[in-house]
Amino acid sequence: MDNFLDDLKSSWKAHKAQTAPVVDVKALLSKAEVYKKNSIRFQHGNVMVLSVTLILYCTFFYKFLLYGTRLSQSGFIMMAVPLFIRIVAEMISIAKGRNIKLDENAFHHNQQMTQYTAFRKWMHGPATYTIMGFYTLGYYFIMVQFSELVSRWLIILMCVAYPLVAYIIIKQVRRGIKNEMEQLQWMSKWNKEMIEE
Repeated sequence: MDNFLDDLKSSWKAHKAQTAPVVDVKALLSKAEVYKKNSIRFQHGNVMVLSVTLILYCTFFYKFLLYGTRLSQSGFIMMAVPLFIRIVAEMISIAKGRNIKLDENAFHHNQQMTQYTAFRKWMHGPATYTIMGFYTLGYYFIMVQFSELVSRWLIILMCVAYPLVAYIIIKQVRRGIKNEMEQLQWMSKWNKEMIEE
């Protein structure tokens, strides 16, 4: 009976090995490398846009709000500091992404990939929402000082238009984030499959 079970097991393993799909590891590595580069390129774009925004905002503050009320100065800080923190976090994320080496020895890099994906999820989730909250609050704080510089109808228009403009921008950014997260999820899944084989 033992012999029969051993024969059955070896027969099963042989059949399983014969029917296992052939995986082109080189093609998967190439695809994963493209996804990694796309993610890092997306992050470089974030850094550029956020840096330009911060520079313009600091220039505006220096020209118009430097000697303003404490409320407008607090608003500037609530807008500028989170932007700066996000820029630094994106740069850290770029460094983490570059450190991930994609090769046949996926086991050693699984932890890096998992940490990187978790960090990007955190960046696109709680970190982004917190930054947007502070930015929005700061925007409305500076409107008090800005109301001394422009007419009342323009202030009302700016206050009413902000949520609409924010919605449009968030909608566009979400598309890029969704694409990046799908690619990172694929890379994580691929990495786990490489370990299992």
